[in-house]
Amino acid sequence: RSATVSVLYWKVMRRTVYVLTTQVKYGGRVAESVLFSRVEDKSKPVRVYEGVKKMLYKVTQGSYYAVRLPLLRAGFKRVGKESTLQCNVIWRRPFSLSGGDPDIDGESEKALVPVHEKQWVNHFPSSYIHLGSKDGMYIALAQMRTMFGDGFDLTPTTWVLPAEHQALLEYTKQHPDELLISKPARGSCGREISVIKSGDEGLEKLLVYATAPSPPPAWMEDGKKVYKHRTWVVQRYITPPCLIDNRKFDLRLYVAVTSINPLVVYVYREGLARFASEPYCEGTRMSQLTNSSLSRKREVTLRSKPDEPLPAAVLPMSSPPPLSPPILPYQARSRPDSPDPSDPSWPRFKWSISELKEYMEKEKGKAEWEELWGKICNVVTKTMVAAERPVSQHLQEYDVGGVYTNQSFELYGFDIMLDEALKPWLIEVNCIPSLESSSAMDWAIKCGSTTDLLNMLMIESFERDPIDMSIRCQIDEATEQLREETKKDPEAQDPHLMASLSQQITSLQAKLPPRPPPISHSWNPADFARRVDEEAAHQGGYQRLFPTKESVQENGRYFEGSPSEKRNRELWEHMGLV
Repeated sequence: RSATVSVLYWKVMRRTVYVLTTQVKYGGRVAESVLFSRVEDKSKPVRVYEGVKKMLYKVTQGSYYAVRLPLLRAGFKRVGKESTLQCNVIWRRPFSLSGGDPDIDGESEKALVPVHEKQWVNHFPSSYIHLGSKDGMYIALAQMRTMFGDGFDLTPTTWVLPAEHQALLEYTKQHPDELLISKPARGSCGREISVIKSGDEGLEKLLVYATAPSPPPAWMEDGKKVYKHRTWVVQRYITPPCLIDNRKFDLRLYVAVTSINPLVVYVYREGLARFASEPYCEGTRMSQLTNSSLSRKREVTLRSKPDEPLPAAVLPMSSPPPLSPPILPYQARSRPDSPDPSDPSWPRFKWSISELKEYMEKEKGKAEWEELWGKICNVVTKTMVAAERPVSQHLQEYDVGGVYTNQSFELYGFDIMLDEALKPWLIEVNCIPSLESSSAMDWAIKCGSTTDLLNMLMIESFERDPIDMSIRCQIDEATEQLREETKKDPEAQDPHLMASLSQQITSLQAKLPPRPPPISHSWNPADFARRVDEEAAHQGGYQRLFPTKESVQENGRYFEGSPSEKRNRELWEHMGLV
């Protein structure tokens, strides 16, 4: 790999944008990939990429600064959601190739399917079904426990409703005072989560609703709609939990997967420890829930009631270590209703993982923290090993030519909680982790995780058909004009203009050149092993969890019978791990 870093620039939207690149070797060829740099990096431009080689990206879901900023700073130009231009990076909502799932298959596939081998998509098909949904994650882990034993006992005891309602009833009869937590299988942001006891009325209502032949979409309770979801997950409540300053907390870790078959997993060394907004007490909801959205809403509510005292904050460490790797402390881009991180009167309910590490090393010792971090990494690795099997099966059945197998990546948000004995428990995995920032610390961690992930992809430019690109740009322009016109009130719309634009779009589509032949990837374990080695040179703040010599030795047997077994074993051999 060349250590020389060059600089590219091209004109985007009538301005000059500077882009760093670096050289990487794949087999017998040398490629030039974009190096996503931080603001403090200074270099002079020496080359120009423009026209058909412009770097383009599309975001159809989760338009966060932490995603957009690294791309924009690297000279990428954003195109519209409906654009059919060939984008280097497609950041979209989760999806499956089999269809039929209303939660994830609502986007038009036409404009999102990669047609060039150098395009990247930010989700593996069906990963949300088998990992991002709480019921799917539990089922994947349960299947591995059935095949391989208790090595996959990573979550608290779990029941999926309505399928396991009878088993839950039997359990609650034997444990009438057991604390449980219920949540919708596909909920988010802490909505409709409840902490209940086995004999509570709330659990009885949930069981009645979940097992009804035709449940209503919702019922009214205290003026609010509740139970809008058909599938629910009920878990044993982790008690007693690990407390700091008498506060319950959980961990949000950012996990990058650059390949699912074979499996390549990284964890970002920085993350968040998120504290409950009230001191721990089993009788109050806000002392038991650590979701950041709920804590922020409560802070805003308290701010609007100056007569009520604010709860004591979980104070940061007196001298927290710098974020690793060094990240420029960007000014936080807060929403209007977000707490001001510079205002000392606001409680602070988040630590970085570095701050948690410093606290644990002082209280428990360095060896204790290293052991705990190893256990946490083991939970992440085993979870991905469990999810890899059904996702690889889905790709084997539907991914003709290996487009998504070879051109997808994913950033997950792992939520992990510690009990009093410092055992890590997996709570859930988010396929669409929130990258919204409410503080400078949030901003630095989340922006760093996306920047380093994009670097590991080693994104290359590619040349588009100039005629095809010109026509598609005209189609995009006419489509945008038509969309703006349809947004107007019916009385203000110009029917002649709308008809003319529709006719223009149809005419332009007829002039498009034939689509290129479908992509077909071949498997070369030696080339892929070299790619994984190159990722290590760009991983920044990430730590590779799998494959390593230790993780393969511990988890290699779990790939037996998986559709990815052959590829994984060939990769391990070429990397010298077995």
